[in-house]
Amino acid sequence: MYLASNQLQFSSVETLNNNLNPILYDDASVYMGVLNTPFQSVNYNEENPSLGRLQYDETNFLFYASTNTSYPFFNSSFATVISPLKDVVKGDYISFNWASSFIFENTLNSTKKIKTLTVNYGTGIDYTVISNYVIASATQQITYPDTGEKQLTFTVTYSDNSSLTTYAKIKYLKVVNDPLHRIMGSDPNCGTDYGLTENRTSTSEYAFQGYDEPYAFKGFINYKVFYKTNGTQKITKPIIIIDGFDPGDKRQVLPCDYEPFEYKVGESRAISDVMKYGVNKENDLIKELQYKGYDVVIVNQPTYYIMTTPPYQIVPRGTAGSREIDGGGDYIERNGLNLVSLIQKINTELTTNGSTEQLVIVGPSMGGQISRYALAYMEKNNIPHNTRLWVSVDSPHLGANIPLGAQAEINLLKSSNDQAKDFYDKQLGSVAARQQLIEFHKEIVTYVTFGTLTVPLLRTVDQSLLNARTISQGFSTNSGSSFFQNFYNNQFSNGLPNSKGYPMNLRKIALVNGSLTGSKTGLDSQQTMNIRGFADICLPFCFKVHAASMEVYTMPIFGNTSTIARFKSAFTDKNTFAPNLNSRGNMDIIPGGYFDSYNQLNNSIMGQSGPTTNFAIPFHIDLSAKDINFESRTNTKIHSFIPTFSALGMKNPDQDLGSKFKQKFSL
Repeated sequence: MYLASNQLQFSSVETLNNNLNPILYDDASVYMGVLNTPFQSVNYNEENPSLGRLQYDETNFLFYASTNTSYPFFNSSFATVISPLKDVVKGDYISFNWASSFIFENTLNSTKKIKTLTVNYGTGIDYTVISNYVIASATQQITYPDTGEKQLTFTVTYSDNSSLTTYAKIKYLKVVNDPLHRIMGSDPNCGTDYGLTENRTSTSEYAFQGYDEPYAFKGFINYKVFYKTNGTQKITKPIIIIDGFDPGDKRQVLPCDYEPFEYKVGESRAISDVMKYGVNKENDLIKELQYKGYDVVIVNQPTYYIMTTPPYQIVPRGTAGSREIDGGGDYIERNGLNLVSLIQKINTELTTNGSTEQLVIVGPSMGGQISRYALAYMEKNNIPHNTRLWVSVDSPHLGANIPLGAQAEINLLKSSNDQAKDFYDKQLGSVAARQQLIEFHKEIVTYVTFGTLTVPLLRTVDQSLLNARTISQGFSTNSGSSFFQNFYNNQFSNGLPNSKGYPMNLRKIALVNGSLTGSKTGLDSQQTMNIRGFADICLPFCFKVHAASMEVYTMPIFGNTSTIARFKSAFTDKNTFAPNLNSRGNMDIIPGGYFDSYNQLNNSIMGQSGPTTNFAIPFHIDLSAKDINFESRTNTKIHSFIPTFSALGMKNPDQDLGSKFKQKFSL
């Protein structure tokens, strides 16, 4: 309705979210939204076009207005929508809040103003929310006996004394609220099939100030301990595994760590799911490590809240003057310092328990960067880490790659899809993504003016965010995102002299699932995704009209410029062009660890959900529409995600990496 009013009425979703976020109401509270408005639609009768004002010229494939004035140009309708502005609430009760700032009513139609509004929250009791056009009761606290999906019934009486009954649902988890943050495993039986397990938390002893932050503060992590088979609830032989990039903390350790309504079989993938292998996933790495005598410690970076005034302590969600920290997409340095404190705690525990064992630390993906920073920091500052082995798995020691074309496509989609915008802003735009992506997307639009009309002429990308590299990594120049340069300069200067930011006083192993033979994953300027949407037009026979296109391409060859993304929707056709400034080659296709961003984007558009992964960015975008039939015509599925030269810490990376690849590595 906001877009249909030419952005003059109501509120955009972005503004709505901004109005909600500062409120930071707790988990047991939910604000209610009301939309009450007339609206119009173009009078086109798809089944019998002669009965509408809009006609279709099948010869010239153009719509035109009929001269038959017995039919209006527009059909008038009316809508009243009432809904909770949150999907799930948890607590020992729910506080339903009604605020005028979330009641959007078009007063042009005075006969349909809401005169009274009553609500039944599924308890058999009616509450009057609006009486005589004003809010009579702004808050109702409802106690439900159990967890479940609750149906809300709303009865509206308008100013013309007509009435409407409409419904909404909300998912309710009956728990006593955790006073500080979400703790893993709210189910008391969670993890019992692994024997003795324990959920723990750790607040760092070391503060970090981000590049765009006005102050430093100490971070927070939680972790789950899987004690060794036939062991006691004491850590005596630990192996620590650190989770990777996970904005929004969507990936939990075990399926049962997800709260009710969150984990979906076949769609969600817990860390434990990724650690199962074999043809039928019959082997469980956690259990195998337990059987070998290890206490398995899996570290998660959750979402938490800190005060914005000294001493910047962690506080419960909803505390006035606090802000949210998205641990799974936060500064790698802060998460590294969080790990430093955890390593110290576990080493103290080993001493208390009489153990002389040393630590084994495994860092997959961004977890490798977190653990590298933590261990090198401890050596630089003479803090014993007591670690004998560090394993880096597909970790971007010189940067990671999400195809610029895929990033650009999501940017094109975000103008018409709020989920795409949310993903682009919060996932691709997260701190951790900006710290690690070699090619980072930001759109630049050139406009042209015809009289009083200004329209986009060319869509390209901010070249200052491409070809990220630093001299500290072994390149001759610095370029790319300032976040990338800041992070990798910090990483390479963090550690003992001449260590290049790697820990030295332990054994190091780097693993990569990419190619050492120079095998590429595609071609320059190759179309990697092509989805077309068709609308059925019947006049009176039926045929298809090309109504939408979503296309993604790999980067061009070095020195060239080409199309990397296209989004066509009805009369709008947007194309994004980009140059390849990277003399190392095309990051989308060079040898490296694979990821299926193309496939995830393709499946989201086609309405097919799939599991998120442990090592990269999950897409969750739904563009399905009942009147558009989408066809997936091209889907290459995979691309180079962690280049081999990056995962193995290549000493001399400033060269063409696609044709030859027999070099020495620093790890």
